[in-house]
Amino acid sequence: MKKILYGDLAGFNGEEFIENCYLRLLHRQVDPTGKSYFSSRLEAGEDKAIIIGALLRSDEGRQAGEQVSGLWTRYVLRRLERLPIFGSRFARQSIEVDRALRAIDNQLHRLIEASAAPAASARAVPPRPQLALPVSPSPQLQSFQPPPVVAAVKPGRPSIFLVVDSTGSPVTEGGGVPGRIGRAFVEQGESVFFVRWNTETRNFQLVTRHDLDGLELVASMGEQAAIHPVSSEIRIVIETSSCGADDWLLVPETVRVAPDKAQLVEMDMIIEAKRLGLRSAFIFHGAEPLRSRKHSGRDADAHEQHMQALLLADAVMPVSILAANDLKAFFVQHQKADSVPLIWEIPMPAQIQGGATSPWSNYVAHIRSSLTDAAEKTHRLASLYYWIDPAAPPDAARYEFARRLAGALTEREIALIPVAWDAGDKRLVSVEGRCPVHWAQACAPGSWAGWIEPGQADAPQWVFCPEGAQGGPLADVADFARTRRLRTSVVLHDSTVSSAHERILFEAVTRIDKVLAVSERRFREFHRFLLSWRGKVHSAEHRFKALVAPNQLARSWHNYAREIEVELATDRLTDGLHPVGTKAGGDIYSTLVNLRRRPKLSLCISTFNRAGWVGVNLRNIFAQIAKPRNDLEILVVDNASADHTQEVVKPYLTRPDFRYVRNPKNIGMLGNLAVTAQRARGEYVWILGDDDLTRPGAIERVLQITGQHPDIGLIYLNYGYSSEANPDNVIDLASYLASYNILEPAGPDEFAPVKHLAAKCENFFTAIYSHVYRRDHALKAYCQNVSGRIFSTMLTCVPTAYYVLNYMAEEPAYWIGEPSLVVNSNVSWQAYGVLLDLEQLPRAWDLAERMGTDPGEVDRRRANRLWLVEMMWKEIFDNDKAGNSAYFSAARVLMRLKHLKEIDSHIPALMSVYERALKAGHPAAVMPAEELFSAFGNPPRPPAGSSRNTS
Repeated sequence: MKKILYGDLAGFNGEEFIENCYLRLLHRQVDPTGKSYFSSRLEAGEDKAIIIGALLRSDEGRQAGEQVSGLWTRYVLRRLERLPIFGSRFARQSIEVDRALRAIDNQLHRLIEASAAPAASARAVPPRPQLALPVSPSPQLQSFQPPPVVAAVKPGRPSIFLVVDSTGSPVTEGGGVPGRIGRAFVEQGESVFFVRWNTETRNFQLVTRHDLDGLELVASMGEQAAIHPVSSEIRIVIETSSCGADDWLLVPETVRVAPDKAQLVEMDMIIEAKRLGLRSAFIFHGAEPLRSRKHSGRDADAHEQHMQALLLADAVMPVSILAANDLKAFFVQHQKADSVPLIWEIPMPAQIQGGATSPWSNYVAHIRSSLTDAAEKTHRLASLYYWIDPAAPPDAARYEFARRLAGALTEREIALIPVAWDAGDKRLVSVEGRCPVHWAQACAPGSWAGWIEPGQADAPQWVFCPEGAQGGPLADVADFARTRRLRTSVVLHDSTVSSAHERILFEAVTRIDKVLAVSERRFREFHRFLLSWRGKVHSAEHRFKALVAPNQLARSWHNYAREIEVELATDRLTDGLHPVGTKAGGDIYSTLVNLRRRPKLSLCISTFNRAGWVGVNLRNIFAQIAKPRNDLEILVVDNASADHTQEVVKPYLTRPDFRYVRNPKNIGMLGNLAVTAQRARGEYVWILGDDDLTRPGAIERVLQITGQHPDIGLIYLNYGYSSEANPDNVIDLASYLASYNILEPAGPDEFAPVKHLAAKCENFFTAIYSHVYRRDHALKAYCQNVSGRIFSTMLTCVPTAYYVLNYMAEEPAYWIGEPSLVVNSNVSWQAYGVLLDLEQLPRAWDLAERMGTDPGEVDRRRANRLWLVEMMWKEIFDNDKAGNSAYFSAARVLMRLKHLKEIDSHIPALMSVYERALKAGHPAAVMPAEELFSAFGNPPRPPAGSSRNTS
C-alpha cells in the first residue's frame, strides 16, 4: 500500500479536494450527499485535516485502512482548539507549529515530484495565501532546511500590523512617519508586522525585505525580518490564522493610491481588518485638504472619503487639538453621528526627519498604552450587584465558591455591591442588617462596595448570583431586574436537589439573561430540559453557555472571573459604543470650506446586469421627481455589469441630481451595498434593488419625515410585492404600482423606538429596501464584516437586521403604514432561502425579543410562518442540494418554536421527515427523535405516503 502524503490531498481545493479524498481514502466516487456536506464545511472554513480525519475514522475509512503521513499532528491540534478551555490557548500556540508543518509538507511534495519521471502527472501543490515563509524552490534534498517558524502571534503578546503603504507605492527613504513609528515599536520589543495594502486584491501583504531596508529596520528586527519575502514576486497575504484577538491594525498616515484608483481605500482596509478579527486604529493628521481652497477638487474629495471611513475605525489618534476638533465636528455635523470611535489626541513629534529617537519612543509608548486600554475597556465591568439567595439550601461548597469568586472579581477591580431580596416589597435592597451569617460565610469582611440604588446613573447593569438560587426568588429577581433595566446572570451548579425541585429551578433559570453552567455535563442536562419543556426559550444560543468552573478543571479563579466579566461586558453590542457627548460647536462648513453641504436624501439603486430593470426604475423615479431638487440625489451604483446598463443611464447624466458610479470589478451583492452607502452623499440613505419601485408620494413623504424629525435614526416602510420576471412587461407604471400583493395591510404611521416597531412587518428589518437610514447608520449597517458562507449567519444573510436590532433598538424611528414601494420577489438566492426561514429570520425574532420587542407580537409573527418552517424543514432534509444542512440545527429550530400552540398541527409531519432522515443517516439528523421531540409526547404520525398541503 502506497503511503499518502497530507500534501497529496490538501493541494486540491473545493469539490476537487472532496473527490480526491473519497477516491484515495474510501476507494470510491463521492456521493452527492457527501460532496454537498463536506463542501459546505470547507466553505465555512473547516480545516482540511478535520475532513480527512473524519473520513479516515468513518466505518468505510477504517475498512479501507489508508494512512496519511503528516495528518495526525494537524488533526489533533485542530481538535484541541475546540476544547472549551484549552482551545483558545492551543489555537494561538499551534499557529507556529502548523505553519512549519505545512511548509515541510509542501517541500517534501515538491521533492517527490522532482524525483519522479518527467511524464508523471502528479498535481503540484498550489501556493497558499497564508502568513508563512515560502519554501525554497530548490529540488536538492541536501539543501533543504526546515524554514523558520513564523511568529505571527506569540501567546500572551499582542501584535501590531503596521500599514506602510499600498502596493505600487515606493517606500520613501527612512520610511517617513511609518518608518519612525515602526523603528520605535521594534526598539521597544513590540511584535510588529509591516504590511502593504493591495488595492487590486483588497488584502494586506507583508512588505519585502528590500522595503524593510528602506524603512531602516532590517538590522533592528533581527530574525523577525526573515519572515518577510525577499522579492515582490512572492506575496504573503495576511489571513485570519495569523491574527490574534488582541491584535491591532495601525495606519499611521493616509495611504497613497494611484489617481485612477477608487477613493475608498481606508474603508476597504477597515472592512478587511474586521474580517481578520483585527481592531483598526488610524493616526489622523488633520483636515488641511478640506480647510484650504488650494486643495479643492479631487484632493478634497479624497480626504473627505478618508475622514468618512474613520467613523468605522475602532480608534483614531489625531496629532493635534485642531485635528481632533475638526474630526469630531466632521463626524457629528457632516456624518450625523451620535457615536464615534475612541478618539485620543496624541501630539506627534514635530521633527519628522533627523533628531533624537526619544520623542518617537515616547509617542509610540503612548500609542501602545492607548491601544491596550482600548482593547481592555471593551471587556471590562465597573460593578455588579452580587446576590446570594439566603433561601437556598445551606451548602458550604457553594459558599466557598461564592467567596473565592468574589475575591477574584474584586481583584479585577470590579466593585461588588452585596444585595438581598426583600420578598415583602419585591425588590433588591442593601444587604446591610440582613442575613449576616450567609454573607459572612460568602466573603471576607471589607471587600464589598457601598450601596447604589438601582436606576442611578452609576449603578451596575447586572445582578449576578454566583451560587445558585431557589426557583421562586430567582424568577422574582429576574422580573424586578427587568423593570429597572437590569440584566441578570446566574451560575448553574451541579444538582443537589430532587428532580422536581430541579425542574422548578430550570424553569426559573429560563428567565435569566445569562446562564453560565459550571460544566459541559450540567449544560447538557439543562439543554435536555429545555427541549423537553413546552415553555418559551428565546435566544438560547446567546443566553445559555458552559463556562467550566475552577473546581471542575485545573484553572485559576482569576481567569474564571475574567471570562465571566467578558461574557457580561460583551452581552450587548451597544455596551461598546462611545456616545458623542457634547455636540461640537461652530459651523464646520465655514471652517472646512471645501466640504460641500449634503442633500437631505440619497435614493440609491444597487444593480448588476439588470439594465432593463434599471431603466424601469429610473423612469418611475423621474416621473415622480420631474424637476431636479437640491434636497435629493439619485445614485446608481453598477457592480461592473456586462450588459447595457451604461447606455440606460446616459439620458439622465445631465441632471444635477443624478450620479452614476461603476465599480471596476464585481465585488458581490453585499460588497456593492457597502460601496453604495459610501458613495451616497445624503444625510439619509435609501438603497433599493434595481427592481424595487417607489410608489407615488413615497419619496416626498420620506423627505417630509426627515424634516419633521431631523435626527431620526430610521424610517421603516411598509411595502407590497410582485413576481414579475421581465421588466419589458412593466409598461403601465401606474397599473403595476397599484396591483401589488399585500404583505402587511395599510395602517397608521407610528413614531416610536426601533424595538417597538420591529414587529410591524414580518421581515424584522431583513428587507433592505424598506429602510431609510440616517447617514451614520447607513455606513455602519452596510459596511459590516459579511465574510463567510452565504446565509450561514445573520451577517452573511440579513446584515441590516443584525445591525438595526443590535445597535438601534432604543433609537427613535418612524413607521410609514401605507405601502411605499413594490418589491419584486424574484431573487437570486433561492437555493439558500431555507436558511433564512429556519435559522436567520428566527434569530432576528429572538434578537428583537431580547432587545425589548413585545413578546406577543413576536410570537404572532413566528406562528404566521409555521407553514413555511414545515416546508423548509422538508426541503433541508429531503433536497439539500446547496449544502445548507451544515449551518442548520433541528434542535435549535424546535427550541425557538415549541412554546407555540399552533405548532402542534405541524409536529407529526416534522417528526416523520426527521425520522426518515435519521434512518437515512442525514448529517443534520444527529439526535434521537424521541429526545428532539420530547416536548410533544407521542404525536400521531401522518399516514404513510401522505403529504401535508403546506401552501
